[in-house]
Amino acid sequence: MLLDDLATFFNIDENRTYATGLSNGAMMCYRLAAELPNRIATIAPVGAQRAVGEYEQMPSRPISIIHFHGIMDEWAPYYGGSSPSSFFKTDFKQPVPETIQSWVSYNECPSEPSDTCRIGNATCVRYGPGLNNTEVVLWTLEDGGHTWPGGKKVKSEEDYLGVGTGPINQDISAMELIWEFFEQHPMG
Repeated sequence: MLLDDLATFFNIDENRTYATGLSNGAMMCYRLAAELPNRIATIAPVGAQRAVGEYEQMPSRPISIIHFHGIMDEWAPYYGGSSPSSFFKTDFKQPVPETIQSWVSYNECPSEPSDTCRIGNATCVRYGPGLNNTEVVLWTLEDGGHTWPGGKKVKSEEDYLGVGTGPINQDISAMELIWEFFEQHPMG
């Protein structure tokens, strides 16, 4: 396994192994949470949703999540369904808020948000604390597509796939928010 191989070459704090990714990388984060919860401390998916139970395994422990998703995302529709512009047909069975609620419930966080905030076109809803002090956070980007919040487009994806990924929200920096969240949520 890659995590074992990395540990032979690098000094790794096993309580601070995190996963983040965009699109398929986001789905990979949810899969890691389900299949390797004793190796992955916290996840930060961007632009794809997977509810508790959509993978064969259920996580064996609660896991904190910070999720970012654009309402204008056509590749992983915020309100669920199939992607009309995707080169692969993935069915996002649930809208993002329902996906988040599945993790809120699984982590036994209060069903009502503990905090909400708005920065420009970005809205944050935070649930917690749950079991083992877990939190589930959703950043909804009104002007975000299938993109990394605060990122830059260096070359149009349309050149590669014939379809664009949409606008990039610049009101927040996903990288900064993810790192702050990871620092607050080691495994333990």
